[in-house]
Formats: sequence, C-alpha cells, structure tokens
Amino acid sequence: MREELQFDLRDWLKNEDLFEYGITPQFLSRFDGMVVLDNLKEDELLRIFLGSPESGLRQSTAYFASQGIKLELSDAAARRIARDAARQPRLGARALKEVFRRVIRDHEFEPRTHSKDGVLRIDVPDVEKALATFHSGEGSATGSSGWEGSASLPFEGTGER
Repeated sequence: MREELQFDLRDWLKNEDLFEYGITPQFLSRFDGMVVLDNLKEDELLRIFLGSPESGLRQSTAYFASQGIKLELSDAAARRIARDAARQPRLGARALKEVFRRVIRDHEFEPRTHSKDGVLRIDVPDVEKALATFHSGEGSATGSSGWEGSASLPFEGTGER
C-alpha cells in the first residue's frame, strides 16, 4: 500500500498568499487575472522552436540568408536544443532562445568562416560543444573566465585595481 498526495498549486494559491510573499495589492491589481501554467515538455518546445514565426531559428535563418549563407540545422540538433531548454523549468519558450543563442552566437560574428560553400550546417556535435562550454562556465560572464577573473586586473590608464 502506498499513500500519495497530489498537489497542484493552482488549486491552493490565493491572493493572500501572494501578499504574504511580498507582492503588494496595488501591484497585483494591475493584472486582470493569474494563470498558473505547466512547464513545457521537450516535444512542445521543439514544435515552438521549429514552427513559431518568432523562433530564434527563423530569425537566424533570415540573418544568415541576408549574408548569402543558408543555415541548416539537423533534426537531432534541434531536438538536443529543445531537450536542454526543457531542463530549465519555469522559463517556457524563453529557454529556447537562451539555449539557441549559446549555440549560434559564435557563428553570427564571422559567418563566412563557419560556412562551407555558402551553407552553415549545425549538427549535434556543434550543439554539444556550445552547451559544454556554457555548462562548464567558460562562456559565462560570471564564470572563472568572465568578470570574476578580470576583477584583479588593473584598468588601463588609471593605475587602479
């Protein structure tokens, strides 16, 4: 025998709980209603990533096309991006933009050096490499190679630390 408690926040959350948390009634009254949403799953994120007109993929495809480069993203790479975005609960589709930005940012600055015969193809190894750099902290401004590492360097021309 096993006892299981099913809890759903939307069944229990009241305005008073939000006031107790620190949200003022004046701020809360600016919203018509509150809606508690479920986290997006990997398949839902993939559908948004590939099909939404505001998708970072579509924006990047248009950007590279303006540079004379065709952007190709393999199905497996798109699924890997959606999988990483799904690991960030409560961000919804915004997580897709953040993950895809990590993958595409190095290619955007010098697109011609990353493309072959006018085609920039991104596959799973490219995604894995970009995400590994981020998860290790190397690509982060707060990581060891970011702002923290530069705090001990003197500023040029001021002699200050």
